[in-house]
Amino acid sequence: MTPELKEALVPMPFDGFTQEMYAQKMIDEYKQARVNPNRVYAQSFNINDILYWIANEPEFGNQAVSLEDLNTPRRCCCRDCKNTWFSCERCTNYRATDLDFSKA
Repeated sequence: MTPELKEALVPMPFDGFTQEMYAQKMIDEYKQARVNPNRVYAQSFNINDILYWIANEPEFGNQAVSLEDLNTPRRCCCRDCKNTWFSCERCTNYRATDLDFSKA
């Protein structure tokens, strides 16, 4: 399963609901459905969602996928890296080409 946490349509926090609460809500829905975390590759374009999952829900976060908009140049998440179109190996747990979906 590869759920993507979509960008909120309203500025966060919204009515007391923070970005972290939004990220947690997606994971909680999989936990409530008793889905094995090994089957979930949570995805987000927001690197802070990925870092939140790694810190707070490591069973899900350690295999979370940081999505990248390849149409928009940006700096890699580590400050000393010169990459402008993609994250370096040090900043990436998994790349789509590394994932084995045959067991999902």
